[in-house]
Amino acid sequence: ALISVYGYREQTYGIRAMISLDGGETWETDYVIWENPLTPDLGYPATVELKDGSLLTVFYAHEKEGEPAVIMQQRWRIM
Repeated sequence: ALISVYGYREQTYGIRAMISLDGGETWETDYVIWENPLTPDLGYPATVELKDGSLLTVFYAHEKEGEPAVIMQQRWRIM
């Protein structure tokens, strides 16, 4: 699989992925990894594949409105 993970800065904000299972010929878009309705100030995700085949994405975001940004992570799988 080819994966492109990105910050989605339109309502509903969050971290999303595009996934291709055919070498990049076609793409499934807007696969939601994490959502946050508070602010579009998020992003710069980086993803690695773990030994068990799951994926770990690390990014920055705000947990609460008005609070400083924090580094977050989300573990997920391609379904």
